[in-house]
Amino acid sequence: MPAMLISALCMAQPKGFNVTVKFSGDLTQIKGDSAILTNRSTKAEDLVKVSAVIKNGTATFKGYTDTPEYVGIFFNDPSQKRPFVQLFLENSKINIYVKLGVEDKEKRSKHTATIEGAKTQKSLDSLSAIQLNLYRTANLDSLEKAYSNASEAEKARIEEVYEKYSKEVEKVNNAYMAAHPFSYITLNSIIQDIEKNPVADSQKKLNEFKAKPEFAKNRKIASAEEALAIINSLQIGKTAPDFTQNDPEGNPVTFSNIYKKYKVTMVDFWASWCGPCRRFNPTLVKIYNKFKEKGFGIISVSLDQKKESWIKGIKDDNLTWHHVSDLGYWNNNVAKQYYVRFVPQNIFVDQEGKIIKRQVSEEEIEQLLEEHLK
Repeated sequence: MPAMLISALCMAQPKGFNVTVKFSGDLTQIKGDSAILTNRSTKAEDLVKVSAVIKNGTATFKGYTDTPEYVGIFFNDPSQKRPFVQLFLENSKINIYVKLGVEDKEKRSKHTATIEGAKTQKSLDSLSAIQLNLYRTANLDSLEKAYSNASEAEKARIEEVYEKYSKEVEKVNNAYMAAHPFSYITLNSIIQDIEKNPVADSQKKLNEFKAKPEFAKNRKIASAEEALAIINSLQIGKTAPDFTQNDPEGNPVTFSNIYKKYKVTMVDFWASWCGPCRRFNPTLVKIYNKFKEKGFGIISVSLDQKKESWIKGIKDDNLTWHHVSDLGYWNNNVAKQYYVRFVPQNIFVDQEGKIIKRQVSEEEIEQLLEEHLK
């Protein structure tokens, strides 16, 4: 059953959402004569997208959602790339009061919004308010601005403050989840941290949610189970999923043909547009040159979209190993196979393709290679 039922079918539902947006402030900031509420999903079956005419400073969205969704509301205008409000959508009556303001010099909008009637959103707002208070109490705003020019001793102190703040935030979130074990916020937290916990533990928690009638049609659970299946296939000792993609010259390269040539092969997920990737590349080049004669190989999978940018990044950073991409950005097929949700990221395999370790930190790479290239 699709996430969204529209028009006549939608009207036939006994319950649904009714989201009314009322604008005030600088009404000249309204772009176009309508607005769109959407989760911008790339999957047609998951897409939530409802439009509403803006009349007398008001727009009303009606529909039904099987699964509560985090959505944005946009002005229906090609120049508008960002939503003027975001919220957790569920089947209830929701009122949103948006005060429109003029953009600042950095083109950030000055719109503010108050949301009423959304229970999950209210809980999220309460948690966010507590987190913001902790952030302000720790004076992290000014500390983060001072970090780049701070001495090593000052940086260590700022990092200590940030670590303490992070622990306090985690404590607040854990307390909420303990008090609300079957809330949508708790489910989202489980999904968000799905790689941090053992597969069996995550599956057990998802099974507990599935046993609840209110989560019977929740497709986030299905998506989480798909993710768990991928993560399970990437455990240490398992054979890494094989793949074939083209190199910069358009020649197909098969992973299993590559790792057979080396004692240890690193699959490096990166992109030319990724700042942390580019900053790490000089270090990776040094590591590669140090260990390549001992049987170390690299195949880099790029999440680029533009071929010329990809090739230029390879050349500029002097990356002299194997490179492949389908230029699919975050939809890169290999990235999907390996559950890549951030870059840079890596996975190391032996000469038989058996997984040695995944998501190895920059500081750990040389130690791992020293141990496996004796």
